Amino acid sequence: MEISKGNLNVPVEVEERGDEIEKLARAFKQMRDNLKALYNHLKEEKENLQKLLDALPVAVLFRKREGEVFVNRTFLNMFGQPGDINRFLEEVKEAKNIRTEKIERQEGEIYIFEDITPIVLAERFRVWQESVKRIAHEIKNPLTPMKLNLGRILKHLEKDTNREKIRELVNVVMGEVDRINLLVNQFKNLSMERRINPEKFMIRELIGEVVKIYVDL
Repeated sequence: MEISKGNLNVPVEVEERGDEIEKLARAFKQMRDNLKALYNHLKEEKENLQKLLDALPVAVLFRKREGEVFVNRTFLNMFGQPGDINRFLEEVKEAKNIRTEKIERQEGEIYIFEDITPIVLAERFRVWQESVKRIAHEIKNPLTPMKLNLGRILKHLEKDTNREKIRELVNVVMGEVDRINLLVNQFKNLSMERRINPEKFMIRELIGEVVKIYVDL
């Protein structure tokens, strides 16, 4: 029978008989209509939740206990169609630019993947911007006393007097040069990678709903 195979669009004819067979036919037709309405509702819910998952900026993979796999659009954009799931999970675990979170559920396993490259770049740019302003200001500070002291040294050299005073002014200038070198080294260190402390995001409830819908259908 088509209905037993899942075809709920098969028409159910009810013959006016006035007996138990008519009552049974009407009850069967009502059951078919209820099942069809429930199926359409579940299908609509699945489509709506799938749209929500597809709108997420993170990749989601759901693997049922039976081995069936579902992914969202972001996953497809990032990785394409998954092949060997176990091999894929091992490879993505080694990727430094991918953050992975695994959620164990009774229905199966949910994996959430996020490309943290934009976060790293944005953080690095912010640090560079702030540090450049600070270092530019700090470098400018010792330049003024250096210029003044060099001017005084020239005057003493012209007079050729007070060698001790000249030595003192030269030491001041050398100290300011050392300070500038220190600032330059700090600036160079900014090119090194900074450790990012990512914060977890909560989408478990939404993904859980999708899992239930998939399991029910």
